[in-house]
Amino acid sequence: MEILKKYGRNMIITICSSVDFTPKIIEVKKHLEKLGHSVNIPYFTQMIIDGKISYEEYLVAKEKDGDILLRKAQSVDMIKRY
Repeated sequence: MEILKKYGRNMIITICSSVDFTPKIIEVKKHLEKLGHSVNIPYFTQMIIDGKISYEEYLVAKEKDGDILLRKAQSVDMIKRY
């Protein structure tokens, strides 16, 4: 995080991570936004923040069927959105 402070300009930062790490992703996103940066995060993490699905619901669905069914249910291209 020191490097972000050092250069002093706002950046667009994309966090690529498993949604399993959503609590940490949200923590890091908030910290980076406080520093003035824009942050892209995984699609389902954003859905969790927006209240469209709970973190627990996501984990249960993923455990039951894997996340491929969750991904296929969305009209968003998970790769191209970044």
